[in-house]
Amino acid sequence: MKNYLNHAVIKLRKETYLSLLIWLAPLLNFLPGLNIDMYAPSMPAIARHFAVSAMAVKNTMTVEVLGMAVGGIIFGTLIDVIGRKRILILGLFVYTIISFGSFKEFVGKLWGFF
Repeated sequence: MKNYLNHAVIKLRKETYLSLLIWLAPLLNFLPGLNIDMYAPSMPAIARHFAVSAMAVKNTMTVEVLGMAVGGIIFGTLIDVIGRKRILILGLFVYTIISFGSFKEFVGKLWGFF
């Protein structure tokens, strides 16, 4: 397994890699803000749907931003100590497991199972 993780899946020349990085890095920079930009206009509808106050819905935005800040501190430290590759694989594994759990709940409620 260790030998597999040390080989690149896609082979790129150094020039191609650098040009890809120059274009991709700025494009990835706007993604955290995109979440907030899509969520903020729907706050009144979310408050009506769940029958909660607007302040309770605004607090979810605060918790999301604080979660990003704390996650950056925790995972930044772990990346420095353990290494990027192991943390990314762990994060993808946890994300996959949680996604399957969410899908199971969605299908169960949709079809009346579980």
